[in-house]
Amino acid sequence: MRLFDELKRRKVIRVAIAYLALAWLLLQVAETLLPAYGYTDAAIRNLVAVLAVGLVLALVLAWVFDWTPQGVQKTAAMAAGSQGMIRAKKDRSLLLRMLSGSTKKVFYTSYSVEGKAQ
Repeated sequence: MRLFDELKRRKVIRVAIAYLALAWLLLQVAETLLPAYGYTDAAIRNLVAVLAVGLVLALVLAWVFDWTPQGVQKTAAMAAGSQGMIRAKKDRSLLLRMLSGSTKKVFYTSYSVEGKAQ
């Protein structure tokens, strides 16, 4: 549960929920307007891929930086040498592996479907 607590402390979960809500809204608008302007389904698939990469970028930036009244600042780390610091490094590597795996999955599913006959 320490990873979840660290994600809450760094407001990563809040950023993920807000990003996913806005991405969903953008996709709904794109699915309505793009066919009216003559764009194909490939444009929507590309938009999904771009939004997936943007999600990873937003989550990494939310992990590293905080938005404060004084401006954007680097998130304060745990006390050096504490047991939490060692655990945080393991959690960070797990988080990065999960994000990279999900990004690969999105790109694989987005671009592997194009070549198949329907």
